[in-house]
Amino acid sequence: MKQLKKWLPFPFVCAALVLMILPLGNLLVFAPEPNVQVVDAFSWFDGTAWGYGQLFPLPAAILTAGSSILLLVSILTGRFGTAFLWLLALATVFTVLSLFTAGARNGWGILTAVLLVLAAITQAIIRHGEKSDVFSASPGTNGKPGAQ
Repeated sequence: MKQLKKWLPFPFVCAALVLMILPLGNLLVFAPEPNVQVVDAFSWFDGTAWGYGQLFPLPAAILTAGSSILLLVSILTGRFGTAFLWLLALATVFTVLSLFTAGARNGWGILTAVLLVLAAITQAIIRHGEKSDVFSASPGTNGKPGAQ
């Protein structure tokens, strides 16, 4: 059960990464004529948004991809859980900043941010549970739970 618990943030991060790869959630507003606005959707990994001055989507996508790799390493080795949490928090901040600075938003971009927030909350709860397991041993048992 303890090993299964470590996989809980994984579906959230993977779903957010898939939404970032698909050209759905990163919106750019173009004005081909003075009274006409055209909204186009791009992938978060697309450099078009960067070229038009929207600086947050590309770093958010790269940080999310890096955090998914770090999550796998954390699950398989039991290390880097805190580093994953910080990287994921940074990716979440960049995602939310991207939504606030964009000229338009849609449900896909908001869903991406919500999935990253859920993954960060889940990982924080898991990390808090691991920290509290350290103090669950009875006094006089040399730090080994259940030892007499």
